[in-house]
Amino acid sequence: MLDDPEQLRLAPLMQVWDDTTRPQVVEEGLGTAEDAAQLHTGASWALGFFRALEDFAADWPDADPDDEHAEIYGELLETVAALAMDPRSEEFRTFAAKGWKEADPTRDELVDEACFAVQDLRVWWIDHPPKRAPLRVAETPGRNDPCHCGSGRKYKKCHGA
Repeated sequence: MLDDPEQLRLAPLMQVWDDTTRPQVVEEGLGTAEDAAQLHTGASWALGFFRALEDFAADWPDADPDDEHAEIYGELLETVAALAMDPRSEEFRTFAAKGWKEADPTRDELVDEACFAVQDLRVWWIDHPPKRAPLRVAETPGRNDPCHCGSGRKYKKCHGA
């Protein structure tokens, strides 16, 4: 990914939702027309991605607000979150206005951008790994120190043998 960041390496499986597949949800009794209207290609994948971030929060720490690149981290997450936004919402309109000046993005463009964002988040994670807890090692007695068990013998003749 570092050698050629412009090459898309992700090809996630996503349920395609469009005007021909949404009515099937209602016909098969799997949801109402309102439920079907909320189904968008990539939305479930994006929500699953964020659930994984929550489940593995220790492995994916939030960006340090003092980090000069923290804003980029937030933008990458927002790009993935856009897949779960309702395209008719004001939130989506605000997001789309940032990157697409002429027209709203297509679902395919949103999916591609989200996949690139996940690749960039992976690189972010490599550059900003989670901080490990310091390793605490108990102090061991010296060879000629009294044994910790209270026997009165030297450690080397008691528990150090």
